[in-house]
Amino acid sequence: MVKCLAIFMITFFFPISIFAFEGSEKVSYHEKQLVIDSVSSNLKKYYIFPELSEQMIGLLNNQLEEGNYAELISYEQFGQAITKDLRSLNNDKHLWIWYNPGWIKNELSRVVGISKDIDSDLRKAQKENFGFKEMKILDGNVGYFRFDEFSDYPEALETIVGAFNFLQYSDAIIIDLRNNNGGSPEMVQFLCSYFFSPPTIHLNSLKYKEEFKVTQYWTYQFLPGPRLINQLIYILVSEKTASAAEEFAYNLQNLNRAKIIGVRTRGAAHHNKFKIINSNYFMSVPIARAINPITNTNWEGIGVKPDVEIEPELAYNKAYQLAISEMLNKSQNKQNKDNYKSLLEKLK
Repeated sequence: MVKCLAIFMITFFFPISIFAFEGSEKVSYHEKQLVIDSVSSNLKKYYIFPELSEQMIGLLNNQLEEGNYAELISYEQFGQAITKDLRSLNNDKHLWIWYNPGWIKNELSRVVGISKDIDSDLRKAQKENFGFKEMKILDGNVGYFRFDEFSDYPEALETIVGAFNFLQYSDAIIIDLRNNNGGSPEMVQFLCSYFFSPPTIHLNSLKYKEEFKVTQYWTYQFLPGPRLINQLIYILVSEKTASAAEEFAYNLQNLNRAKIIGVRTRGAAHHNKFKIINSNYFMSVPIARAINPITNTNWEGIGVKPDVEIEPELAYNKAYQLAISEMLNKSQNKQNKDNYKSLLEKLK
């Protein structure tokens, strides 16, 4: 199970401004045509909605032929214009094209390195602790766990197991996804598995363009380390919470395993793939759509609606209060109840 995670692609969702550059070079008409041809080819081959891909291809070519891209002389402006036009039909948050020669150069170099058993991104991920940023036990025996990435590296599994070993004796856990842009659906599956007892539970499915191609995600029957099945779970979200992070919250919410605290999330439910266009541009193209077995739909375009809506900067304290209040209500021990009451007064 550990080794199999290495083959899955990452599905991060980034705000459009992350890779913005003030380039002085001018993009030629010839390159615009080549870029649109390549984008069109990828849409036709991979995009999950064939009827929409045809409309998008027609729109881009009409925009070019009618001269609507003529005044867009910078590489950045042209990439943003294509993204805007692509999204004009269904506002797909995983569909975009970016100008970033540096990323493309690094990615090509990384691919060459992987062929030589050298992965520069793995080294970077290790230095960043695979996105796991903070973990602690708060007063009242409430665990706090912040992670900003659902890493697709199997090497991250040891870090996760260590985290759950640390949190296993908590009575409640606050999981902070307010700065989590997403990542691997396989890592979502792995993490979700820790909060449920066997037998296995159907978490989510990915439906691809091909009529009969579906990937189902179920909780694991066997796991390394302890399961956290008795703890109260609270998940903090924000408008930055996206993609795989949204799936994690959506899965646990619909299975009545967690309460979601914060504001409505980004609304990026599709599973995407990165495709390099040329030395200047790469695109993200959605290749599958999520289908939750309970709702028979997903959070695309609408986000995950919190159970308790509150500004993200206040969500941590709110979740902490809710955890203590719920433990107070459930406790039969007078000393524990007195401690919970005292702690609640401090928090309020």
